[in-house]
Amino acid sequence: MFWRFGFHTVSPIDTLLEKDDLAVEELMDQDDILQELRAANSKLIDFLCQPEVLSQLFGYLTCTIEDNEVNMKYPYIAGEILSCEEVWGLSKAILENKELLSSFWEILDKPAPLPSIQAAYFSKIICTLLVKKSEEMVLFIREQPDAIDKFLSHLETPAIMDIVLKLISLDELPNGAGVVEWLSSEGLMSKLIDRLSPKCDTETYSVVAPMILDIITISKSTSNQQPNAGPNKLISQLKSKETVARLVNYMLDSTSANAASVLVNGVGIFIELIRRNYSDDEPAGLFQYTEPIVPIDLSDMLEVLSDRLGDFQQVLKCPRNVAESIESTVGKVKPLGFERLKVCELYAELLHCANINVPESESGDEAHKTTLGSDVRVNLKQKYVDLGIVTTCLDLFFEYPWNNFLHTIVYDILHQILNLPYEVDANKALILSVFNDADITSRITDAQKQCDIEINDTKNIRPGYMGHLTFIAEEVVRLIERSPEVAADVNDKVQAEPWKEYVSKTLREIKERDQQPLGGQRPNLLNGFNDTDDDDDDYEDEDDLDREQLARYLTPSGELRSQFVTSFDDDDESDDDDPDWLSKLAPADGSYTMNLENMEYDGDDQLHALPDATSEEDQSQRILTIADWSAEFQENFESPQGLGDDDESTSKANNRNSVEDSTSDQIEVAPLPETEKDSQ
Repeated sequence: MFWRFGFHTVSPIDTLLEKDDLAVEELMDQDDILQELRAANSKLIDFLCQPEVLSQLFGYLTCTIEDNEVNMKYPYIAGEILSCEEVWGLSKAILENKELLSSFWEILDKPAPLPSIQAAYFSKIICTLLVKKSEEMVLFIREQPDAIDKFLSHLETPAIMDIVLKLISLDELPNGAGVVEWLSSEGLMSKLIDRLSPKCDTETYSVVAPMILDIITISKSTSNQQPNAGPNKLISQLKSKETVARLVNYMLDSTSANAASVLVNGVGIFIELIRRNYSDDEPAGLFQYTEPIVPIDLSDMLEVLSDRLGDFQQVLKCPRNVAESIESTVGKVKPLGFERLKVCELYAELLHCANINVPESESGDEAHKTTLGSDVRVNLKQKYVDLGIVTTCLDLFFEYPWNNFLHTIVYDILHQILNLPYEVDANKALILSVFNDADITSRITDAQKQCDIEINDTKNIRPGYMGHLTFIAEEVVRLIERSPEVAADVNDKVQAEPWKEYVSKTLREIKERDQQPLGGQRPNLLNGFNDTDDDDDDYEDEDDLDREQLARYLTPSGELRSQFVTSFDDDDESDDDDPDWLSKLAPADGSYTMNLENMEYDGDDQLHALPDATSEEDQSQRILTIADWSAEFQENFESPQGLGDDDESTSKANNRNSVEDSTSDQIEVAPLPETEKDSQ
């Protein structure tokens, strides 16, 4: 209360709220109405929670909104007020007035498409109510007749579909439990799959498929919160035999003009379902679960797809939509087509799914299902051998030398097969088919010869698959090296002269070339380190010289210089631990004692000795401070004509020392003591 009536400017809204006949429009014309609402202005909230005011606010959103500045102002403010997350009182008042909320829900009864602005306001308010009043709002939606059908009637309006996704995400909250079961019982997934029928248009496919992908993603996130709960009802319905069979029939319908588009979107759904449940490359971050996440069993989906692999092979060999050659940077090329690319990608993901085992269950039904799942995986790999899927993929690999997406997928397939345990019968048959049926070694050597020919004929342009081909060759070599059993079974292939020459010469040269730095010779870092050491030695020499010069003017005779320098060789930080470090400067014979009580600092942080009652002889032996010596040196330097014979020799010594010190930070040197001067 102090800030409101003391230093805070009173808002005009407070004055308006004192009026008895206040109009809502008059209040909405204030620029700071939203700011005051988020600041929890109690008078404003009480006014807005009145039923007649709420009815008027909803009226701005349910009427036809025209796209002009005047008509957009009030709907915008009304939408922001009703969706304000900071004010719980508004949400409570809205849910208490069910008639008002029901009339607002009638927006879904309008024919599609809804105005984008109106749909955005509707979605924002409903989602806010779902977050703040989850239990009450979910109950209200479930009470509405044909709620799911009304949502799907506006499938092409993204804002309305956001409400469905928000409902699914509530399943992880205590107040939202049971939402997914209700959506499943209402046939949400089945109705979405129906909209992938070849009778629908491609625009519907482009909306339904992303919607299903979002449901898979959200369902995976919610299942992570409850790892032992298993998949939710929507995912269980999606992976069921009935749903998968119906979707595959739509994808392989040869009579529909839109069948290719259905196949592309359908394969995307299967791939997302496999990757979300068998992702082995999730980063290990802060969100770790106490128990491992058990992947769901996709054996039903694998069984249906295994039975239709022959039809998918027919799509690869005889595509339904053949495009004409197009111009590219390498000339005219025949496009592979998105349909065949997605089929190859499906082959790779099915192998990933078949190579991961689902943990067994102790219950009878689940144990039977796990055994059935193992049989399905074995059957899938056998279908790859019987239908020659690897051979077909390799044919496309060499037929389209500039499609790197295809090359990556084919390499992924071969990488998985060549790294399977050889002792398993299904894996053994699949690995041997790569050497015998696909004849991988001969294809690699033939492709290398063709590459050498094209380099000479086309001005050093290599086929685009050569990089992936080298990776495949390395996988083959590693398999032969680590598995003598494989080497013995395909001995005629790996001992052929073209392959042996390729491995010993061409592949070795490629690996050596790839290991070379792109910039040429690697810089010799040791030379740089040696230069640094030399520089450090130079600095150490200069430091030693500085210490000697400093000892020269801090000590009365040369006998202490070695002791002074030796004491400074220790670590500087050790001085803080030794309170008697200054005593090390005293002569060894004990003829001089430093009295710290007679020392003081001036304003320039220079240490001076205080005058005492000692004799002149004692004072002559007193250590000169830096300030004393500097003053004496300056006086002698400025008055050279007043020097006597002895002073002249002292001046020469000073000049000589000054020249020597010019290389070490200009440290001035004190004149020699009288004993040294006499000896000279």
